[in-house]
Amino acid sequence: MEAKSHCKVHYSDGGDEEDAELEEFYSSNYANEGENQMVLAGESANTVRRFGGSELVITKRGVNKVTAKILGSREFMRYYKQKSPPSSQKHFVNSLAIR
Repeated sequence: MEAKSHCKVHYSDGGDEEDAELEEFYSSNYANEGENQMVLAGESANTVRRFGGSELVITKRGVNKVTAKILGSREFMRYYKQKSPPSSQKHFVNSLAIR
């Protein structure tokens, strides 16, 4: 929502009635953007960690394996979605010849 500026609210000179209508949408327990925060989900071996507000690491521990997923923030989505242009076959052949 922040990336598209959907969080902007018009503040008016109205009374407390308008503030009360918007109060339910705000929470004081949001982490500051610059803070590092680590959250453990339960007492099991599975953990959820958030580092610096830019990525979320989810770790699941099984009997024989450990899997981890790293999710980035929407702030960097334009970089994640980038696709490099297709390279020509000439560059591919040259890179194989160098090896």
